[in-house]
Amino acid sequence: MATPGKLYVVGFGGKDYLVRACTQRGAAKGLIRSLTESTLENTRPASQDDILELAGNGVRPIDVTVTELEDQPGTGERE
Repeated sequence: MATPGKLYVVGFGGKDYLVRACTQRGAAKGLIRSLTESTLENTRPASQDDILELAGNGVRPIDVTVTELEDQPGTGERE
């Protein structure tokens, strides 16, 4: 039996991903969900060595603190 859905190319982070989904919106949301789940397994607090190594390679931090606060229920704007 064939798997339902269509194949979509979803561009994210400078890469293209081939995603099977029923809708274009579902493909985008599903890719993000899949990436989130896989990255949670490999996420840890940064050590000083991590920071020095990554900064030395030109990696800049991505600040998501504001979006995290907006995603939490019951939190309003900062005072």
